Amino acid sequence: MGIPELLERLRSDDPEVRRRAAEALRWKGRAEPEVLNALVGRLRDAHRRVRRAAARALGEMGEAAVVPEVLRALLERLRDEDSAVRRAAVHTLGKMGPPAATPEVLRAMVRSLAEDPDLPGDVAGALREMGPSAAAPEVVEALAERLRRELGSEHRYLEADVLRECLGIAEALAAAGEVARPEVVRTFWEALKRWGDPDIVRNAAWTLGEMGPSAAVPGILQALAECVRMEYLEDKARREVFWTLQKMGRAAAVPEVLEALRERLRNPEPEVEGFRVLAAQTLWAIVGEVSPDVLRVLAEGLRTPGSRTRLRALWTVRDMGPPAARPDILRLAAKRLWDEDPSVRAAAADALRAMGAADPEILGALEELLQVESDSGVRAAAERALEALRSRSGSEG
Repeated sequence: MGIPELLERLRSDDPEVRRRAAEALRWKGRAEPEVLNALVGRLRDAHRRVRRAAARALGEMGEAAVVPEVLRALLERLRDEDSAVRRAAVHTLGKMGPPAATPEVLRAMVRSLAEDPDLPGDVAGALREMGPSAAAPEVVEALAERLRRELGSEHRYLEADVLRECLGIAEALAAAGEVARPEVVRTFWEALKRWGDPDIVRNAAWTLGEMGPSAAVPGILQALAECVRMEYLEDKARREVFWTLQKMGRAAAVPEVLEALRERLRNPEPEVEGFRVLAAQTLWAIVGEVSPDVLRVLAEGLRTPGSRTRLRALWTVRDMGPPAARPDILRLAAKRLWDEDPSVRAAAADALRAMGAADPEILGALEELLQVESDSGVRAAAERALEALRSRSGSEG
């Protein structure tokens, strides 16, 4: 159905027909004047489902729909009696990005943070999508005040839904450069310690990782260190914690984090072998640590049945380069040239090249591999390794 037919259906007497037409324009519509004018009219429809569909259609048009009459109609909907319509209007303003961050819109968002009981996380998310343009002092203070209200007293237990709302607000404040605010630190602390809800832990860690070094403030680092130590944290959540520390880099190299990682290296339980390798990788990433414990764990990782752990160990010794070139690690990496997983075989060739040990046995293993290997990615890695190691051998000779 074409645009003219959909615009005609928006004028139908049947609200369901109008709703479906608005939904269709969400995917087909272009931000042309007649389309925008028709959807603005439906934002004032008597039926809430039509109003919501019109708001969502405008949201899909993004920045192209940022014209004064659209913004005015969306701001009206921020006071709609129906919370789903208010939510759709907020999301649409967020999808419009920085151009929607006008003084009028920001004032309305501040008012919603103060008065609307249903949308604090949605408003925070929209402000985050608007970027630095929305980080006006009055907006930041309104976000902080709403977060303090949601958190309540220091000893209040936060239900999961409330904590998710708080995380949304804290993320918006962090994006505005306010990660060190006490209420923001407390929110991430609460989320990272919610070990019984791994989705919350994982989302909090991912957000902090995206912020990188700027998120490495004392309270947050302490909570991340406790996650490293926690024996019963769900696997995906724990991996996200390690990756977050790696993204923070040297800013995460505080005593409690380093000690937690070193404790993980010394954990003898076989079921946490993959996490020992992650701890070794993280120590290398944040402080360049090439200690005997780190190398021992990496050697163990090269022997493990799990291909993901073997890969991570190979990537780490590749990144370390010559400092990792102990005889046992070189031998184990060469053995992985015959691994059943082609990605492991390629990683082994890359690791041997990076460690730079032009041993005749290693050169022979790479030559033998090239005689039988059919995977193009593995062949390319082996050829790179042979060329580099032969060149090194020739220059040393």
